[in-house]
Amino acid sequence: MGLCLLLSLLGIGYSFPRLTAQYRVTSSQLNGMMSGPVWQGNAGGGYTSGNEEYLLQALAPFAGVVIIVMLIAAAISLCWAAFLINPLTVGRNRYFMESRQSATPFSTVTSIFRTPYLNVVKVMLLTNLKIALGSLLIIPAFTGLIATCRSAT
Repeated sequence: MGLCLLLSLLGIGYSFPRLTAQYRVTSSQLNGMMSGPVWQGNAGGGYTSGNEEYLLQALAPFAGVVIIVMLIAAAISLCWAAFLINPLTVGRNRYFMESRQSATPFSTVTSIFRTPYLNVVKVMLLTNLKIALGSLLIIPAFTGLIATCRSAT
């Protein structure tokens, strides 16, 4: 029971670690956002308040920084998943498979790091890649099925 709790606290069992973001907006910023014509009921026709150009000029320098930070975070997340989470998941599964037959030491979970470690990383990476690519094939399959059904009627 304690092993399951410890592994779940580490995030073992998910393919990729979950990232969360928190945004804080002050009341004056919120009032500034809500002062546009859409919030005042003037949403029809031409929307020209002049604030868009100022906002674009103010945020444009930060767009590149945000994209770079997102790419670095994605790379760190993928490395974390590939080199730590996936081998620990394999070790967890090995622990449970062996504990069905006899008492198994906790070190079985981390024994993956002593065996051919990069083989486990490679196999799990290819497995996750096949799953990701397979999930991309589902969307065209459903759209093709819907189009076929619509053309048949």
